[in-house]
Amino acid sequence: MGMSLDDFMSCTPAEIAAIHEQWLNDGIAREHAQWERARMMCMCMLQPYAKNTLSPRDVMVFPWELEADSDNPKTNNTNTDSNLTRAEILAKFEEVKKAAGLK
Repeated sequence: MGMSLDDFMSCTPAEIAAIHEQWLNDGIAREHAQWERARMMCMCMLQPYAKNTLSPRDVMVFPWELEADSDNPKTNNTNTDSNLTRAEILAKFEEVKKAAGLK
């Protein structure tokens, strides 16, 4: 954990537990950053061959992102537009156009 023996011996058990937890979190953050860089490199290599603009999540979605999405109530929405019919989608589109002041 990068501590000297004297520092380690002067810590209470609660302090050691907190230091250890932070040390583990730092390791996890470094690993996530490495995976993020790898995903960005893959996205940059694939983009010239893609018909549409790619986002990093188009290349790969990581487990920690799925956990964050499930914790976020905005992304954990059970009322999705994928269950709407074509007519319902067009009607919704027209409502949004009117609200934006478009013809």
